Amino acid sequence: MTKFRTAKEELSTIELHNAGMPIRILMMPNIPGKNMIEKKEYCEKNYEWIRKMLIFEPRGGSNYYGILVTSPSVDFADFGVLYMDAAGWHDMCGHASIGFASYALEHKLIKVVEDRPEVVFDTPAGIVHLSADLDNGSVKQMRMINVPSFVMKTKITNLRKYGNINVTIAFGGDFYGVVDMDELHLKWKPEILPELIEITKEIWNNFKNEQPIHPLNIHLRGLYGIRFSQKVSQNPLQYYGILIFGSPERPLIDRSPSGTSSSAHLAYLYNLGKINTQIDVEFLSAIDTKFTGRIQGIIKVGNYDAIVPEIKTVDKGYQLTGYATWIVDPDDSLGEGFLPLQ
Repeated sequence: MTKFRTAKEELSTIELHNAGMPIRILMMPNIPGKNMIEKKEYCEKNYEWIRKMLIFEPRGGSNYYGILVTSPSVDFADFGVLYMDAAGWHDMCGHASIGFASYALEHKLIKVVEDRPEVVFDTPAGIVHLSADLDNGSVKQMRMINVPSFVMKTKITNLRKYGNINVTIAFGGDFYGVVDMDELHLKWKPEILPELIEITKEIWNNFKNEQPIHPLNIHLRGLYGIRFSQKVSQNPLQYYGILIFGSPERPLIDRSPSGTSSSAHLAYLYNLGKINTQIDVEFLSAIDTKFTGRIQGIIKVGNYDAIVPEIKTVDKGYQLTGYATWIVDPDDSLGEGFLPLQ
C-alpha cells in the first residue's frame, strides 16, 4: 500500500478533471471504520471541515467534486475511496474513480505488473474494478466494472408544467431518477439547462417522502440526481445523459457523462428492452464529452435483475490540472468557506 501524507489544517491535493468534471483528491490514511460505510459516517461526523474547505467557495466552486483516498477495509483492494461534493458525502462516483485510478497507474502509486493492470477500489457502494490499456507506462483507455446496477421501479409523477411523466428509479452506485426528455417534448440544448434544474427540483420534492433504499444495504439510500435521457442516433447507438445531481438545495450539473448514472442509464435501457448484453452505448454529457457503456452480464440483487456495467473512456480518463495546498487564514472571516452560489 502507498504511504500517504497526513492532512491536518493544511490540505494538499491533486487536481484533475475527467471529461470536463473536476476531481480534487486528498490522500488521507487510516480513517476509522470496519468498512467504507463506517468510514463515510466517521467523515460526516468529524471531517465536515475538510469537505467545506475543499469544495465550498472560495476554494471550490458550484460544481467541484472531491475524493478522499484512504486505506481500504478489505485486503484485496488497493485503495478505499470516499466521495464529496457541495451537497455532502456520497457512496460512489464514476468519473472521479476512473480519473484517480488512471492517475494512480501513471504515477506508480501502485505497482504495475502487466500490460493491462487492474486497480481495485473499496467504496461505500461496494467493490469497483478498474483496468487500463497501457503503452510504455502511459494509459490509453480506462475501463470501470461498476457495482451491480438495476431498475427499482418506474413511477408516474406530476409536474406543474408538463403533467404526468414517468420517472424510473435506477441504481448505479447511487440512486437516480431517469427521465425520457421526449416525454417532456424537450430537445437537448445547453439553453434548457435552467429548465432541467427546475424539473429536477420538482421531482426531488415529489419523491422526498419515498426515498429508495438498496435491498442489500440499507445505508445506500436517497435520490442523488435526475438523469435526462434522449436518443441521438442508432448507429452508433448514442444517448444524451444530462445529469443534475446533489440536492434540492444545491443542484449541480455534471460536466462529464457520469460513470454511476451511465450505469443506471444502462440498467434503464436494458429494463426497457432497448439493449442487451455486449452492446456498446455511447453516452454524451452536457458539454458533449463521452463515455461508452456496455452490459457485461446479468445477476440478481435481492429480487431485482441487475446488470454488471462496464464504463469505458475515450481517452486515458484524466487530465492533470495541478497540485495545490489549501489553508484557512486565521483572519479570514469566511472561515472554511460558504456554499457555492448557483
